[in-house]
Amino acid sequence: MIDKLVQLLNLSNVKKIIYVDDIFCVERYLEDAHAVLRTWLETDDYHKLDFISSDKDVLEEEFDSWWYTATDTDKRNCVFNIMKISVAGQNILLCLNKIKAKEFGVEFMSPTEFTDAFIKSLKDEVKENNQVLLLMDQELEDQKHGGETLLQKVEDTQYLHCGLFSGKFSIDKEIDVWKELGSSTMVYPLSKKRILDEPEEKMIEGLRNILWLNHVSNLKKDALEVFDKGYKLARQTFQHMDPASFDSAIVKTSEKEGCWEYVTLNRIFMVLLENSIQMKIVGENNFQKLQNDLCKLRMSSVFCSDNEIDKSWLRELRKSELYTSGAYINQTYSPVTNGDIFKIGSKKYILLFQPCSLAIRHDGKRSRQLASAYIIEIKNNNNKHSLKVNEVALENSELPDFSYVNIASFKRVSLDVLDLVSFNNEGKAIIDVTKDNCPIDNANLLQPNMLIRYHNIWQFSKKLMPILKVYDKGEAKDSIQHFCKSCFLTMPCLKDGKIIEFNVQRIERYNELLAQVLYSKLMNYMARIAVPNDFSK
Repeated sequence: MIDKLVQLLNLSNVKKIIYVDDIFCVERYLEDAHAVLRTWLETDDYHKLDFISSDKDVLEEEFDSWWYTATDTDKRNCVFNIMKISVAGQNILLCLNKIKAKEFGVEFMSPTEFTDAFIKSLKDEVKENNQVLLLMDQELEDQKHGGETLLQKVEDTQYLHCGLFSGKFSIDKEIDVWKELGSSTMVYPLSKKRILDEPEEKMIEGLRNILWLNHVSNLKKDALEVFDKGYKLARQTFQHMDPASFDSAIVKTSEKEGCWEYVTLNRIFMVLLENSIQMKIVGENNFQKLQNDLCKLRMSSVFCSDNEIDKSWLRELRKSELYTSGAYINQTYSPVTNGDIFKIGSKKYILLFQPCSLAIRHDGKRSRQLASAYIIEIKNNNNKHSLKVNEVALENSELPDFSYVNIASFKRVSLDVLDLVSFNNEGKAIIDVTKDNCPIDNANLLQPNMLIRYHNIWQFSKKLMPILKVYDKGEAKDSIQHFCKSCFLTMPCLKDGKIIEFNVQRIERYNELLAQVLYSKLMNYMARIAVPNDFSK
């Protein structure tokens, strides 16, 4: 692993590792050294110091004599030897000495020495091709706020990357602490468990994480530069679209094809944005820069890690890709479409139908004059291997359960009911029969074709009123219930003699492409060929 780490350091243009700690304040280390030496006397480890040759009874006296005549460099080397023999700090020095043995620059400094060196020369030496990896303790004794205070002096240095040790958290909490520190691009918090209790590999992994954070940050930065430039170009193109073609695309074609105008507007800008980003990636060496970033990130990612990755945010992101929230589609009065998911009674259903057939044209009608569409109940399971014939799993980020549908269990439901969810911001199938033209206060929030569609549903609702009034009186209950549930899957209720409410609510929308895949499976099921049975068996 050391060879891989050194290779990664060189790839990252890191030419030097600097370890800053109180233990390198040699003038104040003698007392600590004595304490450590006393423990060695009990284990016969004292002979590991090359300059010690006396018997145990004069060891401390000889050590004192040597200490007061030694140079600072010799004293510091002694400190390293002491740390290598003692348990505390063993991993980090073993690791750094192995790196040093690979002819890689490793320096050890006290906080004061680091501050002086940085101000005098180090700040100017640190460049893109001469980067520095810095290690320091968050709880330095001779600093009011420890390593964080020192870091304030170097926080604007782009090519200096820091690992900040602390004993206040475990290895598996490092990412959480990184977030608490403000998601820094140059400072990675390292648990002291890597130094004290864990195998040397954990220390090597910690050094790798400092570089890994830098590689991730660089990829983010360079990618955002491309995305920002792409967005700026797309915005300019969008802004300069001539009014005639803009009107034709957004209003006229949407009206003709029964498309939701807002979707067309959004679609045009997203096409412009994707094209603009593609143009920026192939220009200005951006592709090469991103590939170089990815190359470095790949190399730092190959290091094995036993830490469990918190993927909750990724699962939420994936879920947002798979399902559009009901809050968005309902509060924008979106027409129903293939993949809409409804709660009907206590069950969930997904609407599956040809999107162009569901589109409401300029006259408020559908091209095929559909009265009903197919819906299939969504069920949950915790074992994908148990799925039977005609059962299809939905893409679902919720673990351990997953959702599935049985294609063969499709039902028909009235579109007059489902369409009602598009006329209020809660996505409920409800209508006030006293409002014949517009169900909301601001008619501008609805497209003209949807207002016509609403009026048509209102006419249907007026015809339903007498049936519900009879039902309320207790007459013909069974036949009315059978009729309503066969058409609507639920029994509507009449409130205040004027409001019809169905137990239907749109709660989200399945990914458009995946919904079309489901619909194609439904069509294949409905188009299956019946083969005569083999009477010879």
